[in-house]
Amino acid sequence: MVWLYPNPTEKTITVQNLKMDDLISLEIISPDGKTVQILTARSDMQYDVSSLSAGVYYLQLMKKGGEKSKISFVKR
Repeated sequence: MVWLYPNPTEKTITVQNLKMDDLISLEIISPDGKTVQILTARSDMQYDVSSLSAGVYYLQLMKKGGEKSKISFVKR
């Protein structure tokens, strides 16, 4: 299981327990389905979200084989 914290957040999110060799892409999606950030997988898995407006967002993970999963988070 992949974890995202802190939630809610003001500045950064950390993604934990993600197998990078299975990952194709990481995107932050707005509630209306638009991609607002495309992220690069990194070993520390910490991402700056301070530029996002307050609201609910989804971290979308695309894995090899076409599997997609979404984790919601709140940006204050």
